[in-house]
Amino acid sequence: MKVLRFRRLSVAHMVGLVVLLFVIPRLVVGAEQVLHWQFEHSLDDASPSNNLGDFSGENEPTFVEGRFGSAIRLGANESVSCNKATNIPTAKGESWTISLWAKLTSRPPDGAIFGGFGGRAEVFDDKRYLICFNESIYFWEGDGLSQRRDLDSEVRFPVDNDWHMYTVTFDSGSQRLALWVDAKAIAVVQPVTTFADALPMASVGGVPDFFGKSFEGEIDEFAIWVGGLTTEQIERLYLENSVLLPPFFWKRVWFVSVFSILLGSGITVALRIIDRRKQQRRIVRLERESALERERSRIAQDIHDDLGAGLTRVSLLGEMAADEVENPAEVRALTEEISSTARELVGRLDEIVWAVDPKNDSLDALSSYLLRYAQEFLKSAKLRFRIDVPPSLPDCGISPDVRHHFLLAYKEGLNNLVKHASASECVVRMKVQDDCLTLCIEDDGCGIHQKAAEDSHGLDNMHDRMEAIHGGFVVEAIPPQGTRLQFVIPLAH
Repeated sequence: MKVLRFRRLSVAHMVGLVVLLFVIPRLVVGAEQVLHWQFEHSLDDASPSNNLGDFSGENEPTFVEGRFGSAIRLGANESVSCNKATNIPTAKGESWTISLWAKLTSRPPDGAIFGGFGGRAEVFDDKRYLICFNESIYFWEGDGLSQRRDLDSEVRFPVDNDWHMYTVTFDSGSQRLALWVDAKAIAVVQPVTTFADALPMASVGGVPDFFGKSFEGEIDEFAIWVGGLTTEQIERLYLENSVLLPPFFWKRVWFVSVFSILLGSGITVALRIIDRRKQQRRIVRLERESALERERSRIAQDIHDDLGAGLTRVSLLGEMAADEVENPAEVRALTEEISSTARELVGRLDEIVWAVDPKNDSLDALSSYLLRYAQEFLKSAKLRFRIDVPPSLPDCGISPDVRHHFLLAYKEGLNNLVKHASASECVVRMKVQDDCLTLCIEDDGCGIHQKAAEDSHGLDNMHDRMEAIHGGFVVEAIPPQGTRLQFVIPLAH
């Protein structure tokens, strides 16, 4: 059973790990901005990563009025880059987002880079860039060999001297790559195989090292996120230049952490409770089966000891009567003894049946049987008999095993009274107190000495039987003479 419990707890821990590793990351919707060039008359990084931009032109960068504040104007062969960017999502299994605003006055040439990250050499570097190719808005990725995952929107760049927001998102969970213009998806591919690792380089403008002319125009609000932005976040980014959507409380990190701990603990506790209850049910079942087996063995033993011995006696008496056919007086005596033995066997069989009959599993049935037996037994012994019993008894169950041992001890007490007490009167008192049944047999006989009590085999039997059912048995003298036998059994409500 210990092995079984260990396995179940291991399952609980595995479920908790699955929740922590796979379910919870999908509940926490959001992205972390790791690079943000606002071009507010500087090339500073507005994100916590401090990825400063480096201008590649011969002169100082030109800042103009942008979509939000100021923007940078890039001419031929001019670009802004950071060759050792930190925190950007270069690992192949990461989700990411690239976003920028651009204003074009002329159609860009093929190969012109708008913005992205990774190397720009065709053969050696892996990259994620928004470029112009085949005169279309194009996403360029690959290592220059055979694992390119480019995405051609087949939508031309708008040349209308107005600002437009271009976004590329990749969600590694759903393997979805999408191109967006002004918060509207223009091209989607799914599923996308995992990207290769990229170099920690970010840039806007410029051109790949192997072909084409560079981008010429104005760029504003270039940003990179770890994590794929949602449609709602991209729409807000387009309208307000912000994606700081307050998450619902169940999507906050603290709630998810607490929930995951409680969930894992709850699963573990639930499995332990289930396992414990199964064990308890199994123990109860085994105890019930054991009690039933003991009762069957007791019944078989009683039938063998009492009825078997009685029937053997009847058989012997019958054989003796057959041998004395010429002596009518002896035959008559043997016949009367056979009849007496048969009556005793009938009474004994009645006791056995009464003890196992479930209809008698109550305190009221037990009381009625004990008093009826005492009345019949003491009447045949020509003793006066009085009872002191409450008018009503509680509704308590009495198991067959308890009834059997209690009845035998009670009969032993009455038998000792008739044989040894030399009494003229017997009183049976019964009361229920403190969840116990107390039954006393009192007589006005010759009393009992302590040594006789210690040596009495019958008293020992009564004590052993009451101890077997977790009860009590006390023998005491009643001044000036007489004896009291007290039997106590616990009651189960």
